[in-house]
Parts: sequence; C-alpha cells; structure tokens
Amino acid sequence: MERVWQEEVYKVEIEWSNPISYDDALNVSLEKLEEVYFYKIIGEYSDSYSLMYIGKVYDQAVSERLKNKDHQVKRAQWQTEHPRTKFCISFGQLKSKHFDEETEKWKRKVVDDIESLLIYSHSDHMKLKNSKSIWSHSILLEYQVLNTGFIKEKMIEELAYGLFYKDTRF
Repeated sequence: MERVWQEEVYKVEIEWSNPISYDDALNVSLEKLEEVYFYKIIGEYSDSYSLMYIGKVYDQAVSERLKNKDHQVKRAQWQTEHPRTKFCISFGQLKSKHFDEETEKWKRKVVDDIESLLIYSHSDHMKLKNSKSIWSHSILLEYQVLNTGFIKEKMIEELAYGLFYKDTRF
C-alpha cells in the first residue's frame, strides 16, 4: 500500500511465534521474552485455530502477565465455555526502525496503539474475548502493520490505519 501524502507513518512488523501450550508459556524464561511486546491466546480444536485474545506487555514478561489474577479468571472461564479446546500462546516480537529510536514513553504509546489496532481490526469477524478496543479506539498516529510468522488463525496479514491506497492495476 502507498501513502496518499508523505507524512510520518509508523511501519512495524510483528513476528508471531509458533504457539505453545498455555502451561508451557507460564514457564518461558524472561530472557527469551525481552523483545516481546504482544501475545495472542489461540484456541486449537481439531487442527483448526481460533484467535481468542490479543494482549500487550511492557515492564513485565508475557509469562508473568499470564499469571495475573485477571488472566487466571479468564482462562478458567474460557475452559468452562470451550472444554474441548486447547489454549495456546503465540508471542509477538515487534520490529520497527521507528520503535528502536523512540523514547520509552513514546514506545508505550506505539505499543498501545498497535494493540488497539489489532483488536479493533479483528473484533468484527473473530470471537475475541477482549473487552477494550472492540468497538472503538483512540489512535491518532498512522500505522502500517505487517503480521508475519504464525497467523493460521486467520489474523490479517497487513493492516493500515491512515489514508492509503492500493494500486490494483498490476
């Protein structure tokens, strides 16, 4: 996709890891999660995958976030609602030249915006269990997000927020 006019657009890639079991994710070493800012909870049932939840972290590892009380409650509820589903975690590593150059405060804004964009763009056609950013968002910056790696649960490969066009003549 091309920009309609040339202003700053934050181009980012999120490389999603192959999913591991929820229980295994609770024990992933902190060193392996240093550059991970996003995670998604995926339901696996009979060789098909369903995106259940998208989350973000900073100042803590995903494995620590999953141990928090709110996630324990969500997990118990989901297991009750979907008893034959195996719940897995995929880690999303953020890659962007913009992200590496920004201050810590700005990094948080970018991570927050990208999480909101991911949730908002997947909430209409997925069975997301997120409670925020489902119907609206407060994103002011412009983003182009490329999801790579494990996206078999029908995660949208390329997202853009701003004013773009796609040349369909080719």
